[in-house]
Amino acid sequence: RSRKKNIIIVRQIVAYLIYSNFSYIISYREIGKLFERKTGVKGQDHSTILHSIKVAGFYKETGDLLFENYYKIIEPIFKNHFFNK
Repeated sequence: RSRKKNIIIVRQIVAYLIYSNFSYIISYREIGKLFERKTGVKGQDHSTILHSIKVAGFYKETGDLLFENYYKIIEPIFKNHFFNK
């Protein structure tokens, strides 16, 4: 897979983790805004976030190796940042 694909997978995992842990307080649109850069680059559209969450869920269910490797790295960082304060 290309470098761009690797970046996309990481973004999908982060969107999936945010949604799966905070869907009761944050919308798809708000998740998309979290991906905005300080350089003025537009964040992700709510439909892109919805797609990312669905794709990440599919990868997780099917045991995609690249997804699983990234997930094992990202999930503990995510949980430590949000839940161990």
